[in-house]
Amino acid sequence: MRTFVRHLTVALSLAILLGLSATVMAQTAPLNYQLQRYTLDSGTHASRVGPDATTYRAYYDVVEIPGAPWLRLTFSEVVLDQGSYLVLTSRQDGARQRLDAVALDQWQHTSAYFNGDAIEIELYVAPGDESVRVRMDQVVVGEHGVPESQCGPVDDRTSSNDPAVGRLLDIGCTAWIIADGRFVSAGHCLSSTFLVDVVEFNVPLSLSNGTLQHPGPEDQYTVDIGSIESVNGGVGNDWGVFEVFDNTQTGLSPIEAQGASFNVVQDLGPATIRITGYGVDSGSDNQTQQTHTGPNVGSSGTTMNYQTDTEGGNSGSPVIDEATGNAVGVHTHGGCSTSGGGNNSGTSTFNSAFWDALDIGGGGNTPPNAGFTFSCTGLACAFADSSADPDGAVVAWDWDFDDGGTSSAQNPAHTFAAPGTYAVALMVTDDGGASDTAAQNVTVTDGSGPMAAFSYSCTDLACDFTDQSSGATFVRWAWDFGDGSSLSRVQNPAHTFPAEGSYTVMLTVNDDARTAYSASQVVTVTGGGGGGDIVLTATAIQQGSRWTGDLTWSPADGGSVDVFRNGALVRSTADDGAFADRLGAVSGTFDYQVCETDSGDCSNLASITIESGAASAEAPGASLGGGEVPEVTALLGAYPNPFTQAATVRYALAESGAVELAVYNLLGQRVAVLASGTWEAGTHEARLDAAALPSGVYVYRLRTGETVLTGRLMLVR
Repeated sequence: MRTFVRHLTVALSLAILLGLSATVMAQTAPLNYQLQRYTLDSGTHASRVGPDATTYRAYYDVVEIPGAPWLRLTFSEVVLDQGSYLVLTSRQDGARQRLDAVALDQWQHTSAYFNGDAIEIELYVAPGDESVRVRMDQVVVGEHGVPESQCGPVDDRTSSNDPAVGRLLDIGCTAWIIADGRFVSAGHCLSSTFLVDVVEFNVPLSLSNGTLQHPGPEDQYTVDIGSIESVNGGVGNDWGVFEVFDNTQTGLSPIEAQGASFNVVQDLGPATIRITGYGVDSGSDNQTQQTHTGPNVGSSGTTMNYQTDTEGGNSGSPVIDEATGNAVGVHTHGGCSTSGGGNNSGTSTFNSAFWDALDIGGGGNTPPNAGFTFSCTGLACAFADSSADPDGAVVAWDWDFDDGGTSSAQNPAHTFAAPGTYAVALMVTDDGGASDTAAQNVTVTDGSGPMAAFSYSCTDLACDFTDQSSGATFVRWAWDFGDGSSLSRVQNPAHTFPAEGSYTVMLTVNDDARTAYSASQVVTVTGGGGGGDIVLTATAIQQGSRWTGDLTWSPADGGSVDVFRNGALVRSTADDGAFADRLGAVSGTFDYQVCETDSGDCSNLASITIESGAASAEAPGASLGGGEVPEVTALLGAYPNPFTQAATVRYALAESGAVELAVYNLLGQRVAVLASGTWEAGTHEARLDAAALPSGVYVYRLRTGETVLTGRLMLVR
């Protein structure tokens, strides 16, 4: 029997890729397991005939790998038709999972994790079903693991049972429920989606040697990969938000089953921080839920800092204010030392992208937006604060003039001691304690030497720039417009910005001795708001018992819009043409409208109606049975995944048309074309033969019309 071994020890490599020091580590604790060949084939079965035909057990077998601490089944082929199903039962603890066709799709043709070395498999065939079959080529076999080293001389964590905190596998992280039923974890835990597929609650103790054990299938939830929003940007910018499918055994969502969630707020000042999660440990405590409290040690901006014990596997844990129980961030990195120095870190909710993704909707303080303008005569400059706070007022100003000078005035004047370019920074703080910083380069001269300078005038998004540099013979000009466009080498250029906003424009000039001088100004442009009426479309999307209002509109000018539901403001957001309004378990009619924040121009009204689990715009999904045409075009997953030799990709087409299904490596190189041509509407399969491909992660992409969908495969040899 040939064995394929896969040891997922990615924490160190992540740190190297991100340029992190050895003392600031992403704290994952991936599973150790093998992919082992195992052949099982039920053969083809059909329903019984006659008016009294009932569902019957057509096949029984036992998948057994002697000595394995846990198993997970992967299916190379399952045909369940309309009502047939599988029942899997652990011989060790009796844990049981029922898988019908829908559940099997959600589990991506795999089972839950089962403790022990033997799983009973039963195939039940329902009346009217034909060609029912189950086939396996391999099984995931857990390995007995050795826990990682501890952080610090003493581990003060104690066992806990917070019902809102779960274990995220098989990356080996922590995830937790927020008030709308979604989950939060660390961005680096979610950046490799092939390692993220199950959240577990009510986790039992591990074996005495540290090998993990799993709860029953009723406490395991599959991750909806398409829902993941995440950033893996290092300390202070590492976060993720995602959803899971309702449990395939109970039909409950995690928040319904656990009856708990975290209230999330913005607060950098809690005196004591609690971290609760699934970090590594010795013996039976390994990667079970543990908790510890420690002092806040200088959290600021987008980073939480604390001296609270954590270990590998704690990444994604909630950063909890011990006094209130509120979550104020997500734990991401360890940085403590055995001498007791250093600190562990997480991303605070003052990270604006993280806060936007949480979509709390007024549950906390929104940070201010710092900004300023200036004008200079010689070495003397006048600075004017232009900061704004969307839900309060700016109450403090902290200026740093980059020459040793500072000021706490709102609109200070400052005289520099010598000519040069200074990086002036303004940090503002609002009445809720949140802060933001803006910086600009300020160039001053005493009038006795060369200097760069320019003026400008704008109409809507179009601006004319005039070089006013003096004091030398200049032979080269380079304009950086601060919007990502190419440099302009024209002395007096015209430039049209892509959208409303403020841009730092810098002019660099060279004299005939090749000496460079620079000047910059903040240029604010408005107008050009779309060139026509805003057309809004609203669609209702369902996941389990929860609904989302999916809004799209055009044109989108890149500025900002206000989104209204039934006449009330839902959110101010980027004008990028799309917004998801998470409604939860609701019913009724919802009227939407979007209005440009600056111009006040508004879209048409677009409505959705949700009634008793149905909606006027039905949720995406494919009708696989009975030869029906799918309602939408969708990828239906790939199996087996991971795979060793070949994999099958399934997809649904809502209408006939030109189709290309191709596979790419992570360098973006196309390595295979699985389908190309004109295909009829319906459900299709395509096979990837990986005999000539190296092990690794691959992306498969379906393109038809204007629709482009992607999924991931992992090849293991």
